[in-house]
Amino acid sequence: GNVTAAYPSGPPTRQREIDGKSFMHRSHDQRDISPPGVAARLATFADRRLLSLLLLAYVTATFLPAWGQTIRTTTAVPVPVPVLLLAVLLFIAGLGMDGDQLRESMRWKWLVIVGQVALWGGPLLVVAVLGRAADLFPPGLLPGLTLVALMPTAASSVAWSQLSRGNVALSLGLLATSTLLSPFLIYAVGRSELFATEGELISSANSTVVSLVSWIIPAVIAGAGVRWLVGNERIRTIRPYIKLVSTAVLLTLNYANAAVALPDLLAGSNWSALVAVAGSTVTMCSGGFLVGWLLTQAAGVEHGARRSFLFGMGMKNTGMALVLAGMWFASQPWAIVVIILYTLTQHVLAAAGHQQVCEPG
Repeated sequence: GNVTAAYPSGPPTRQREIDGKSFMHRSHDQRDISPPGVAARLATFADRRLLSLLLLAYVTATFLPAWGQTIRTTTAVPVPVPVLLLAVLLFIAGLGMDGDQLRESMRWKWLVIVGQVALWGGPLLVVAVLGRAADLFPPGLLPGLTLVALMPTAASSVAWSQLSRGNVALSLGLLATSTLLSPFLIYAVGRSELFATEGELISSANSTVVSLVSWIIPAVIAGAGVRWLVGNERIRTIRPYIKLVSTAVLLTLNYANAAVALPDLLAGSNWSALVAVAGSTVTMCSGGFLVGWLLTQAAGVEHGARRSFLFGMGMKNTGMALVLAGMWFASQPWAIVVIILYTLTQHVLAAAGHQQVCEPG
């Protein structure tokens, strides 16, 4: 039992190597469990309180809209600030794409492929059905729903997957694939009349879509390229700062766009229209989560992958949708309200799902 007694001159080389590795492992563990820094604590707080922070942003936009309206009308280098902020979000999405985990997600390639069809097919079907009774809805509702339907998976779905002990590799596969494909889908739908309603929707914005394709994908690829250049370890060390920047940009976008829509809508107090918008939005969002659950149940997917697929199907990149709505539907504030309500609904449902599968302890 006593190594020193058995080997007076010290343990043999192999034993010293094992002891050394054990010491390094213990040191590594001790470093990992050391108290987190300020940035890490703030990032954790922002993750857990994102829904409350979004509500605060909307309340601020309602009663203090001036700054948000200024952000919407300011141009920098030489694009509108909201577009620049969207590029930052997409760059961060690329920065978060771990190459090892993306390769691992190929084990689930069939689920990723099915996910792309369900991610867009289900919501667009809802829009097509509602379009049959377009006269019953306020102007802007269908454009807003269509824009949300065309969006890729939200980057926040990966965060919810991590919190809920899901399959992060699958989440990243869904995020990467849908983000790269979405510009082409937007362009295809924009050139068709399939979902057009009284001349609304994206058919009037083809030139904008073409320019969108030219920089959405480069922003994502640039983020992934930076991660490859600096290495996964360095990215992990600054992850709390990346999360803080991402949260700040997301809240700023929500505040700026809500500042244009909410004050006028609440002043008008069109409650019947608000009920119609809320009902349609909640139906579409909950339908995405339901489709994810049904598909994984039918396929007998293991629990971790099921949770990730659920978040990936129900959560949309509403930050991108808000920017595009501000460009295309500025005269239709209900379109922006749809996106705001979808943002809130998806985080409420994600929080409910997280609570369901991850009880304390």
